[in-house]
Amino acid sequence: MNHYVLSQQHQLVELRGEIVPGWTLIKPLPIEVERDEDNSYIVSDNIFMVYGEGERPEDAQKDYIKSLIEYYSIVKEQAVADSHATQQLLRHLGSYLRQT
Repeated sequence: MNHYVLSQQHQLVELRGEIVPGWTLIKPLPIEVERDEDNSYIVSDNIFMVYGEGERPEDAQKDYIKSLIEYYSIVKEQAVADSHATQQLLRHLGSYLRQT
């Protein structure tokens, strides 16, 4: 995981490889780690617009990963019966995230 510090309140991080057992990023996914006004942390991406939050950066990142996997599962379920756009979104998600 690479870290890029932008300020005391904001840094960029690349997630890579296995993010939790059974889930792997097949290409780096840039995420932002920010400190919120209440001193909690928010982790988000600008690709899928997913976020997580927590009292520490590590907690926010774990919440982000959980949210990303939930998002993938929802899109995958919808893609079966839904529009071409949802199927394209699933392919785009799948170009980053894979269940192993």
